[in-house]
Amino acid sequence: MTNNSDKTLDGPMLSKRSFLKGSAAALGLAGLPLFARGAAAQSGTQGVLSGCHWGVFYGMVEDGRAVEFKPWEEDPHPSPQLPGVMDSLYSESRIRYPMVRRAWLEQGPGADPDGRGSGDFVRVSWEKAIELVANEIVRVRETYGQQALYAGSYGWKSPGKIHNCQTLLRRMLNLTGSYTNSSGDYSTGAAQVILPYVSGSLEVYEQCTTWNNLAENCELMVFWGCNPLNNSQISWQVADHGAWPGIARMKEAGTPVLCIDPVRTETCEALNGEWIAPRPQTDVAMMLGIAHTLYEEGFTTRRFSTATRRASTNSCPTFSAKATARPRRRTGRPRSAACRPTRCAIWRGGSPASARCSRSAIRHSASTMASRSTGCSSRWPRCWGRSACRVAATG
Repeated sequence: MTNNSDKTLDGPMLSKRSFLKGSAAALGLAGLPLFARGAAAQSGTQGVLSGCHWGVFYGMVEDGRAVEFKPWEEDPHPSPQLPGVMDSLYSESRIRYPMVRRAWLEQGPGADPDGRGSGDFVRVSWEKAIELVANEIVRVRETYGQQALYAGSYGWKSPGKIHNCQTLLRRMLNLTGSYTNSSGDYSTGAAQVILPYVSGSLEVYEQCTTWNNLAENCELMVFWGCNPLNNSQISWQVADHGAWPGIARMKEAGTPVLCIDPVRTETCEALNGEWIAPRPQTDVAMMLGIAHTLYEEGFTTRRFSTATRRASTNSCPTFSAKATARPRRRTGRPRSAACRPTRCAIWRGGSPASARCSRSAIRHSASTMASRSTGCSSRWPRCWGRSACRVAATG
């Protein structure tokens, strides 16, 4: 039967449904990163092409069941964790249907609070689950007000743009009323609050520079508690594994590397970097020692640090060079490189260094970073410091 809505006097036209389906497919492709768009353009003859946090892959399907995940042939370094994604599809612990705690289902909200964590759950239909959730949203709003609803869906989502659980939940609650929201996240903590006042940018969720820029302009690369050749196996969206060719370019360029980490990482090994190992959980002491050295030896820009401190007085704490020079209340000594070794117990080259060598390592690290065009990566593997400018300029 012909649908008359698909035709005009001038000939066939797309129905609204067909248009939306085609637009969604096109927008979905256009919204992908360049790496994923290249993958999506490939032929589908090798399996079902898809992507996940661990990269782009072909899902090999037999009789409606995935039997193998093959990495996309253009992936520069497929993650060995990829096969584990297939295991999660059929894991016995995966929840496949709506489940409701029995006491709540039979007795309503507030039932058997002592049984939480030990009571069993009952499977219900999707229709019943939607009804229960909708009724509960209405009940809470009418009883306690809009602010009693917290849009708290959080955590690692599907890498698909359409399936962003946080966006969908908040959009739905906005359409039906309002809710209590949150700001920031636990991944970057105070960094996204402090950095706009220090560098003028959020930075932790931005691409501050590129691997090519680091290879061409960086005179010293510092990896502080960071190991891209391990952490970059996974991404918030679809991993492109660009760290591997990036590290290779830096190695080819002969970029000097300093790795400050209790463990000699794969990245340090690959770049044959100098390894300084502070005792775990004490590297902040080393940071304070470096900051004190930069301040005392005139490597800081006093006007910048003063302006930054004033701008953030009522907003957030930030770096104050003078704070590192002030004596500690308990001992009366400054937070200097001379006092840091007892705190961070630096090891060099796999062997413990003496206190004198530790002081020397802190001072040497500070002066080296300040005298070269230095890039710094600290804990957040995809967010790099500025490589084309010095860490601290004399002023």
